[in-house]
Amino acid sequence: TTDRWTAVPMHDCCVNLPEIALSDTCLAMDTTVQGGSSQKLLYIRNSGCDTLVVDSFASSDPAFNVVPSSTMVPAYDSVFVTVSFSPSSLGNYSGTLTIFNNDIDTSICLTGYSVPTPAITINPLSYSVNLACGDSLSDTLLISNTGAPGSDLIYSIYGNEIYDSASQVNIKSRDQIINHIFHGFGS
Repeated sequence: TTDRWTAVPMHDCCVNLPEIALSDTCLAMDTTVQGGSSQKLLYIRNSGCDTLVVDSFASSDPAFNVVPSSTMVPAYDSVFVTVSFSPSSLGNYSGTLTIFNNDIDTSICLTGYSVPTPAITINPLSYSVNLACGDSLSDTLLISNTGAPGSDLIYSIYGNEIYDSASQVNIKSRDQIINHIFHGFGS
């Protein structure tokens, strides 16, 4: 007689254990203004056969925080947590995020950079113009970044039904003169 073996597909689990896997080994946060906040998602995958229990997260630098503070990941599933960067002073930040769980406590590196807060000054504060249909007006609007040196001011100008264009401008210098044309639609 001949022995016959049949291959039966199955998961490679002999013992029900969780197995942690992460989407990143290091999170580089977006450049963030001092006193502001930015977020990135970190995916936690459980490649094991039992529920992965994440008891807590610990950051070596208080500028980094994680929500939620704990989570559970079913077998062969994943969840995401939000890592926030909230710098209180200017400059480079680096730290370590440790994930305490029922598999192997795991750490990733965290980096961030904080820049000064911009401040906008506009002169004049408003325009009041009556234009006939087809007329236009060109005037000067002084827009200044009076914030700390090194801050970038990004702003947009949008109008209503009598202003037929919009623009976005990035001011890196201390002062910049912007000219906009306002077209009349008549009344």
